[in-house]
Amino acid sequence: MMNGIAVDILTPDVRFGRMLVLEMERIGADVYLGEYRKQVHADVGKRFVIADLDTCSEADLDAIDASCTLIGFSSKYEYEMTGSGKVCNVFLHRPFLMSELLGIVGEDESYIVKNYLNEQKSSGAIASKNNVLRVNPEKRCAVWGNMEIPLSDNEYRVLEFLCSRRGELVCRDEIDELLGVEDGNMSDVYICHLRRKLDNRLGLKLICTVRGKGYTLNN
Repeated sequence: MMNGIAVDILTPDVRFGRMLVLEMERIGADVYLGEYRKQVHADVGKRFVIADLDTCSEADLDAIDASCTLIGFSSKYEYEMTGSGKVCNVFLHRPFLMSELLGIVGEDESYIVKNYLNEQKSSGAIASKNNVLRVNPEKRCAVWGNMEIPLSDNEYRVLEFLCSRRGELVCRDEIDELLGVEDGNMSDVYICHLRRKLDNRLGLKLICTVRGKGYTLNN
């Protein structure tokens, strides 16, 4: 293994699973498609499990060691947090950008941002300057064009903060401090909430994950 990365992929979708294997192998990861491996090579630096939350059972998720980074993907909103109480380190709504997944597992911030912008431009998803994600302080909601998207108080605070730092890296610790928490993964939780309400509704990937660092709003 070039990077000391091990990746287990849990999905019954054989075609999609094989595509994930090829992408993970391209960045030098040791990849296994099938059941979760409890034992891996001793010199592995990082372990990831990419799990299809639409099909994985609670037992499957509970068997995953806490030292692994669990990347869950789903086409359903409700699987953001699983019924077993197993919280994903990263949650991706399907379909998601492959560049975002690669950035989480084995690439750097510049790779994520560059590929995000290129893919959005090529697909025509980046709209005119009038369609820029913003917030309405009076209604405390997100605004896209003429569309107003209701947010909870904490969702609004996080999005307002991201908008104020548009295009810049926002660390998880900064979001946790904004929310008044010291431990836990509240930044990830509210980023997931925002992606559910914004990305899926708009068909875009507006909030980009910077592996091991935080997030950036690129619209």
